[in-house]
Amino acid sequence: MYGIPGKIAGYVSWSRYQILLDLAEELKNKLSNYGPIDAIAIQSYMWVLSYLIDPDSIEISEYSNAINYEEELSKRKNATIERERIGLQGEQFIFEREVEQLKCAGKSELATRVRLVAIEDVTLGYDILSYTPDAEERHIEVKTTTRSPSNDNGFWISNNEKEIAARDSKWMIYRVWDIDTTPRYQNLGNLVQQTNAEWELVPATWYVRPNSLGNRSSRSSFARPMSGVASETTITS
Repeated sequence: MYGIPGKIAGYVSWSRYQILLDLAEELKNKLSNYGPIDAIAIQSYMWVLSYLIDPDSIEISEYSNAINYEEELSKRKNATIERERIGLQGEQFIFEREVEQLKCAGKSELATRVRLVAIEDVTLGYDILSYTPDAEERHIEVKTTTRSPSNDNGFWISNNEKEIAARDSKWMIYRVWDIDTTPRYQNLGNLVQQTNAEWELVPATWYVRPNSLGNRSSRSSFARPMSGVASETTITS
């Protein structure tokens, strides 16, 4: 295609796009004697004047669909670390605000009882145990983002959080925005028990588990790995 060996159509990548840019530059130089030429004209000429292009002048990188495992693993690890950093930073921010508010209300003893319970038990369904000045418990689930309120695209809650919220009248969500710049937050209340004109719950995920009533012996038909390929799949019968 375009007078060069190999296929560059189909898979979209920077290397293939760079080939097209190089082709365009090569044609632009070849046609410079005919006057100024724009990008649209160059694209048109590619189809009919590709014979003018010297294939050796274009560096072509072969496309491979092989996954760079280490690179991809590093990206996923970094994404997870960043997500956890944002979440923990938001929890710390709300923890400090709750303690500060109780102290300002003259409730220093209650302030000492505020805890970040998420680091003790992740099954509780909320992150912070806090109190009102009247010593009533507040079960705060913190949802944090680096985005601003005007650019907020929502957040996830787990099935466990939803189930806890459905039966816990003390449960509430604090939404934290701009955590990396000028953090601010809002108490959204219990979005599971109460309707909110600005927020809605949208079913978005499903959990798949073995059916204990089904025919478990059918799992013996799992595909086995090819010779020499390790697998952690347990074949049951």
